Amino acid sequence: MSANILHAWLNDDTLAHLAKQGVTDPSLWAQRYDPTCPSEFYRGYATLLAQLSDALQTDVNLKTLQQILDSFDLAIKDLPGDERRNGASFALMNVASYAQVGTVSQISSTLTIELTCISRCFAQNRSRGL
Repeated sequence: MSANILHAWLNDDTLAHLAKQGVTDPSLWAQRYDPTCPSEFYRGYATLLAQLSDALQTDVNLKTLQQILDSFDLAIKDLPGDERRNGASFALMNVASYAQVGTVSQISSTLTIELTCISRCFAQNRSRGL
């Protein structure tokens, strides 16, 4: 599993498109949205969620998921220390906690919902100049 997020950050158009998908649960929005958080943090967060969502489209079990998470963890550690890296690292921490209590199917569904929410967070803060 290659976790090459260094050269694959989601662009503004993709994030804007993702922000318009589905419905965001207001309680999830309240937990995830920080009006002072830089939009690049949310770009890193969303990129990691999107790439993990893609990785979960194959036949994955919890053991394989842990290997994928370990691969992403190593890739994140090699990134420059900026807001995108911080967002990706934060997303990875959240997904690792999901893997402790959920099934792969539950985690995949959560990532889909969270990706929409985080993309909206990005769009909101980008429009505010953050």
